[in-house]
Amino acid sequence: MAFASDIQLVRVTTDVMVDGIATKKLWAAAVPRQLAVGIVLDAIPGGWTAALSKKRLTPREMALLKMRPGDMREWKKGDPTASALWTDKRQAALRETAGKLPSAFKAKPCAHQK
Repeated sequence: MAFASDIQLVRVTTDVMVDGIATKKLWAAAVPRQLAVGIVLDAIPGGWTAALSKKRLTPREMALLKMRPGDMREWKKGDPTASALWTDKRQAALRETAGKLPSAFKAKPCAHQK
């Protein structure tokens, strides 16, 4: 069976409060977008809510998750896949930001590097 090529991100709001704010979790569901929230709601405790994330995964990110159609899972802190996706996104954001900086702010080689 092949890996899923359509994975939805679902943001879950729990009833666990930290400093008066409900904690949130992120789930991935390898189902069509219109089914993702319902499937996650069936898996989480009553009283929690779920909504589709605006974030969409790239084909490369979906491949990193190695999910099969119909799979669903919570992204937990320390999950190597989540870490890999975070690192990819952070590096891409840094590259994009660096491209927009005025030349005065761009890194220049030190005298010993020339």
